[in-house]
Amino acid sequence: VNSDENFGKLAVNLPIGKFQLVAIAHKADDPVTIESPDLASFSGKKVSDMVYASMTLDITTSKHAFSCPMERSVAAFTLNSKDVSPERAAAVRATFKKHCNYQFDPSTSFVPSAQEYSSTISFSSDGVGKVRKMTFYTLLDQAEQDDVEILVEMLDTEGEVFNSFDFQHVKLAHKKRTTYTGNLFSGDAEMDFTTEITSADGFADSGGNVEF
Repeated sequence: VNSDENFGKLAVNLPIGKFQLVAIAHKADDPVTIESPDLASFSGKKVSDMVYASMTLDITTSKHAFSCPMERSVAAFTLNSKDVSPERAAAVRATFKKHCNYQFDPSTSFVPSAQEYSSTISFSSDGVGKVRKMTFYTLLDQAEQDDVEILVEMLDTEGEVFNSFDFQHVKLAHKKRTTYTGNLFSGDAEMDFTTEITSADGFADSGGNVEF
């Protein structure tokens, strides 16, 4: 697509026959690699919000039009800080340890196998002295999991960890958002997070939100 007028439209020349179509639309600078009809990978192990379509096309005439509905395949994990971001805070890293992956199978919308991986979000300088909201996206091995383990680490400007939380039994759900709210930057923060699963931005409430 080269213009807003034709956004979401694709025209290709194909011979008569059957074909497998996989299409992914996502919001990120790095591309998603479609390696095969049953495997797609996010570059840099950083999953972004996205929608996808996977369907069989049966071309029987010289001109044929298809409508390809697209749906989300990600789970959203949002961190809301109740304390303000200090100047030394440069990034947050989340390591998904169970039931997740940065690759998925478009034919099922789930991951082919779980794999531990880490993803990092860098902070903008204009957020210093303010509360922050950070959202990680991941892909699950089934529609809902209530025992995901996520290690969250706050990084300083030297890349060193100055605060961390090892969240156990996190509830994540396909196409839904889980929100953890608490003191992320304070060194003496207690594990007193609140959890909330909401339908904001098109994501339904997952039922696993926590306040700490």
